Amino acid sequence: MSKIVSIDYGTKRVGVAISDSSRKIAFALDTINNELIISYLQDLLTKEKISTIVVGSPKNLVNKDN
Repeated sequence: MSKIVSIDYGTKRVGVAISDSSRKIAFALDTINNELIISYLQDLLTKEKISTIVVGSPKNLVNKDN
């Protein structure tokens, strides 16, 4: 089964997580500087079987948009 990649996009860095093959558990993968994220994702997509990319919406500690 294919995996899911999730992205938490911040103003300076992007957090990347990936699911296991069964799509039940996600693991933190890396934190990347914004200017490197496209090449990082291109490399990841060639190495892993990814079917879905989920982009998170950044929130602060009181659940307001940043």
